[in-house]
Amino acid sequence: MQNALVWGVALVSVIGVVAVVRKVFPGRKTREEVKYKQLVRMLFGDMNAADRLIALEREKSPQHSRLEWIAAAITRLRNDMR
Repeated sequence: MQNALVWGVALVSVIGVVAVVRKVFPGRKTREEVKYKQLVRMLFGDMNAADRLIALEREKSPQHSRLEWIAAAITRLRNDMR
């Protein structure tokens, strides 16, 4: 019984350490993720609106990449905010 308790405490400790490490070192984000988050922030957290803007840019330039669609959506939104 004590052996199982020790293993349980050890497991919980390892999970806690992993959670702290992931919080401190979250990993690198891609440029696409960073730009998408920027677009969503500009839209006050409205991910649906961000996706609609990206879809609009995709219709206009289907040969471009998702990163380019996001960048174009940001540019369009900035110009509309003037």
